[in-house]
Amino acid sequence: MIRHRRPRALAVDEVAAVERAFPGRARLDVDHRTRYDAAVTDLLDRCGWEASAGFELTDDMRLTIAARAAILAIGFDESPLGAVRTIVVHPSTIMLSSVRRGAIPGTVSDGPMPVAGHTAARGPVFLAWNQVAGDRRHPRRHRDVVLHEFAHQLDFLDGAGDGTPPLEGDRRRRWITICQMELDALRRGNGSALLRSYAATNPSEFFAVATEVFLTNGAALRDDRPLLHAVLADYYNVDPADWAGEEIPPSSTLTSADRDPSS
Repeated sequence: MIRHRRPRALAVDEVAAVERAFPGRARLDVDHRTRYDAAVTDLLDRCGWEASAGFELTDDMRLTIAARAAILAIGFDESPLGAVRTIVVHPSTIMLSSVRRGAIPGTVSDGPMPVAGHTAARGPVFLAWNQVAGDRRHPRRHRDVVLHEFAHQLDFLDGAGDGTPPLEGDRRRRWITICQMELDALRRGNGSALLRSYAATNPSEFFAVATEVFLTNGAALRDDRPLLHAVLADYYNVDPADWAGEEIPPSSTLTSADRDPSS
């Protein structure tokens, strides 16, 4: 959480870059915009930003990533992204070679795997810039690697990357029941067409993919899967329809992207 530090205001040139990445900022009410801006500046000023060898990380790139990640914080009194300490940006596909959970429960894998993003509890967030840029150039695909990887960080807040963010009591039980129901439906082949098949990998990936869809295509998710939409809205404390309705314009900083799956 952001604590004991007064957030600075976004500079004029920063506002322009942020609104290119998230035009919905202009339609947020005063409270939500204040929270959103504080989360953006916190990520920019507090986190360590690193580029992979030989890659030039520009201010516009940092602003684009922070602008997308901060969407997760709009409905919270204090940003839930405070556990993120380092953001590492690669120019393109990241080759993941660490030991990780396999697709089958109880198994692990250590083979090379190309990904567009990766993160772990108490670890950096790794992002492939061409995927970030491609998501912004093609918003109607409703893919967002930044939202995806930072959603994993929210999942880790209670110490377990199990697809259930910090919730208690009836809210937690309802979340688990509905998300497991939708995950099972995906695995049977009759889940929501809005959720790409990668969401069926495990509960953690289901949460991250569902977050992408909720925050980029919320009205469609509400019509297609109202129960899933309802638990996501309850957790994030927002209705994305409040800022929906404007396509994201291309920016001169954005380039084409490979379509690698997030992890």
